[in-house]
Amino acid sequence: MSADDTALASAERYSMSRGASPLAAMAAGRFGHSAVLLRGPSAGKVLLIGGWLIGWYKPALSVHE
Repeated sequence: MSADDTALASAERYSMSRGASPLAAMAAGRFGHSAVLLRGPSAGKVLLIGGWLIGWYKPALSVHE
């Protein structure tokens, strides 16, 4: 989420030393989702699960590199 509580439509990488840096655009912004770093044949990708979008729960999945 942004500072004004708007759901962002970009995947970001966060590190304690550098803060957040954008990785990829998403079809729609969301917040309150789960993120899982994948292993095996999909190693290095992140699976985003669910989340809220403009007052509605979005039960969608998306994968980002």
